[in-house]
Amino acid sequence: RPPTHLLPHLRAAGLLPLRPPLPSSMCQKPLGSKKKSKSTKAKPVLAPGALGACPALDPFPYPHVRAPPGLFDRRALLAVREELASLQRTFKETDLFKVYQTGDLANLDPADPRHAAALPRTMALRSALYSSEFRAWVRQLTGCTELTDQTDCSCNVYGGGGHLLCHDDVIGSRCVSYILYLSRPDEAWEAAHGGALELYEMQEAAEGLPQPCAAPSASLAPEFGSMVLFAVQPGRSFHSVGEVLSADEPRLSVSGWFHAAAPPPGADETASLSQLQAVAKASREPLVRLPAPRKPLRGASAAEAGAAGLWEMVNPSYLAADNLRAIRAQLLAQGVVQLASFLRPDVAAPLLEAAAAADRADRLGAGGPPDYTAGLRGPGGGWSA
Repeated sequence: RPPTHLLPHLRAAGLLPLRPPLPSSMCQKPLGSKKKSKSTKAKPVLAPGALGACPALDPFPYPHVRAPPGLFDRRALLAVREELASLQRTFKETDLFKVYQTGDLANLDPADPRHAAALPRTMALRSALYSSEFRAWVRQLTGCTELTDQTDCSCNVYGGGGHLLCHDDVIGSRCVSYILYLSRPDEAWEAAHGGALELYEMQEAAEGLPQPCAAPSASLAPEFGSMVLFAVQPGRSFHSVGEVLSADEPRLSVSGWFHAAAPPPGADETASLSQLQAVAKASREPLVRLPAPRKPLRGASAAEAGAAGLWEMVNPSYLAADNLRAIRAQLLAQGVVQLASFLRPDVAAPLLEAAAAADRADRLGAGGPPDYTAGLRGPGGGWSA
């Protein structure tokens, strides 16, 4: 762990040592000894002649490169693991991901000797990754545009149940994504542990815009010392991190982006983030609780509702004439409306139980490998209920 007198400087950089430390499940094995860290202090992070080799570019499902172990010095990476174990990791969970993450490693000041003393190998790794030589090698591999020296990286730890759902990585001027794996240095990563990087092929959607397939087309194991790179492509570079299925083998990596001077072409129209932001304002509107019906539907409207079976299924509040007018006004003004408790309780309860039973039949949530076809077994391969 860093010396006590360096803690204020790490606090300023957002990289405090853990107090208390991570659960044992987040640190599967000793991350190296201080003796090892000192013995590698003066050695380069990149292996000799590493940038003279160019791993093959795999074009499917979109261009990506997997550099096998050997690009970086093994002892240096082990020392980086040891240093990263001392950093504060914040648990983050949304509907997209579940992960422990450090602060941005760009916050470390390379000119500050106190930072360099606390995290020498991590600083050296970051310097090597964003050096002009390494960026030129990345350009040669991927064929991307000129890269700036902007630093954008962090350490990510996916424990049991950790995951990252499908997305295309398009934000701002991100040009090339990379992941350097530091998991399980002494043994091969097993498929049963989950946590693979999953790449998705595109398919045509009914709305006209292509969308990623339900199941990944390629799966890359997080093998220690290997590195994956791919160009960020709006609406195409869809990928995910499969759920980590082991409680004892966390998926540890340093990941980030190389940036260009400007966003990639098409970022404003086809990027997944742009499509989500198109309705973000409306979706953030607070849910409005509708009052109990005062004026029930009458005449032709009531007859139409009865013929459609709405009275037997829908919460009567939503069939009130005044509430229907309020819903219509919100749809016209905002393009979206959220209706809570839309179905009658006696209708909703058996539907929920049937869905839960289907999940049990598909063994969803049972801790095993995912079944990507779950829910896609209706006529023509569509969704079924």
